[in-house]
Amino acid sequence: AGGGRDDGYGAKVRACVRPGVSYPTPPRSGSANPTAQYRVQLSSDGKVNNVTLTRSSGNSGFDRAVETGIRRCNPFPKPSTGRYAPVIDVVYRMYD
Repeated sequence: AGGGRDDGYGAKVRACVRPGVSYPTPPRSGSANPTAQYRVQLSSDGKVNNVTLTRSSGNSGFDRAVETGIRRCNPFPKPSTGRYAPVIDVVYRMYD
């Protein structure tokens, strides 16, 4: 999420974050999809300045793995608008 009016930006961010998330995903049971939400502060060149958990998935190991993935996605992909938003909310679902 985030990044202004760039519809494909969320996909770019997911593609950057996902390889850095090292978590043994258990088989899915039921419709639950644990979700971690982070607020990421970026510098004007896309470097990660700060990462804050704003909504826990309820699984601290998964939350930490997602934070690691966010920090490894550095710098963040450049939006098509050419300007980084200073704050981006990243929503990461275990089974998406």
